[in-house]
Amino acid sequence: MAAQKPYYVMAKLNKTKYKQAILYFANRIPAEQLGKVKLFKLLYFLDFDHYHRHGKPVTGETYRKLDLGPAPTHFDEIVVELEADRRVLRDEMKLPDGYRPQQILRPLASYDLTAFSAKERETLEQTVAEYGGLSGKVLSALSHDDPPWVLAEPSAVLDYEDTWYRYNPELDEGPDPIADALAEVNLAQLIEDRFGKQPQ
Repeated sequence: MAAQKPYYVMAKLNKTKYKQAILYFANRIPAEQLGKVKLFKLLYFLDFDHYHRHGKPVTGETYRKLDLGPAPTHFDEIVVELEADRRVLRDEMKLPDGYRPQQILRPLASYDLTAFSAKERETLEQTVAEYGGLSGKVLSALSHDDPPWVLAEPSAVLDYEDTWYRYNPELDEGPDPIADALAEVNLAQLIEDRFGKQPQ
């Protein structure tokens, strides 16, 4: 029997979960390995992977398509509130000559997982396990291959439902015409259909 698709719900920003997700990543990954670009991508994969599996994001954040990959729109607002509560310290890490200093967050408090469901806690752990050891540059490259980023116009909001153009082996356990059609989607054709033929 084919796996059932989750019922998708509209995303609504949850500041409590957003703050705790940032604190979770900041405590689990050394500050020197957690630049702003990498943190952006961890939040993105947390929300979009969870949405793909369970039909709703964890934080409810809205992400836009920028050159370096998906960027959260409320991040600075959330960090300002965390700073005001003395739970994080925004800092800069010097890099070799020719590179701009890297913005990092140093945790001043631990995280609290009580706001998260069991499935959300599982996704948090999976996000660190799968992506935590990768650089911001590698995560940016990965996000550039993800259908929500690929199918969005520059600077546009990414559509959570475009995660259905990802390959999902759980949907191939039995006959499911919609899932089979999605698994065979050609992204290049989707882009051409949505935006017109792209220059070579």
